Amino acid sequence: VIVPAHNEAGTIGSTLTALLSGEGSDAFDVVVVCNGCVDDTASEARAAAARLGRDVRVLTTPTASKTAAIRLGEAVAGHP
Repeated sequence: VIVPAHNEAGTIGSTLTALLSGEGSDAFDVVVVCNGCVDDTASEARAAAARLGRDVRVLTTPTASKTAAIRLGEAVAGHP
């Protein structure tokens, strides 16, 4: 699952909690791609993953583009 995130510090934690708390959620890879963020989205995503005890890859790119974020996430999804 690729989660493109642009300045989502206030909501990324609840997004990841909803995504990763369900049954079977350990069956998929999660990549959060912080794109063009000027807030603490990346650190909030890492903190949420730690609270949930889950391995979530958090990438950052200075390019504020949902399309570019998805492509970046696709390049690494399923490849630890």
